[in-house]
Amino acid sequence: MEWVILGILAIAFLFWLHSKQKQSKSKETIIKCANGEGENKTVFEFTSQDIETVRRCAQRLVDIINESKEFALTSNNPETKISRLQLAQDKLKELKKMARQYPFLKLLTLDEFEAELSEISFKIQQRGYMAIADANEAGQRLERGGFIDEAILKYEEIIANAVDTPFPYRRLAILVTVHRNLDN
Repeated sequence: MEWVILGILAIAFLFWLHSKQKQSKSKETIIKCANGEGENKTVFEFTSQDIETVRRCAQRLVDIINESKEFALTSNNPETKISRLQLAQDKLKELKKMARQYPFLKLLTLDEFEAELSEISFKIQQRGYMAIADANEAGQRLERGGFIDEAILKYEEIIANAVDTPFPYRRLAILVTVHRNLDN
């Protein structure tokens, strides 16, 4: 009989110990964050799994932003420079929104990074890449419309400004070669 009582006590003790371990684990894995003040205060709880998922998403956004910034800096194609700068800016907005939504997420070098993006934007505007991209697009529209002579003139006009992008040179070479073959 004593063994049965001891066995029951041991089982009860194990259940108690297990419940205490569960409670301590849940306390370790939950972070409470509050938004708002007074009556408008909302408390959110995040498990370690939630935090890890948010961290991974934020890291992927950071990777996309950094890759896009690098392409905007190094590409010789004005359309690529512009589109990648825009992508970096858009993804940065998403990341900032995520940081507001999840208070445990901190953006440490945000001011420096935004200054870098502003500098890239300024250089793109200063070097006339927007105008070059628009002119390239106009040449492409002329080509699609079948206005080959006008497209050739447009690309010659772009090249006359000594642009440092390969697109108008390539298109002009192709159009002149094809146009000559058609004339013969």
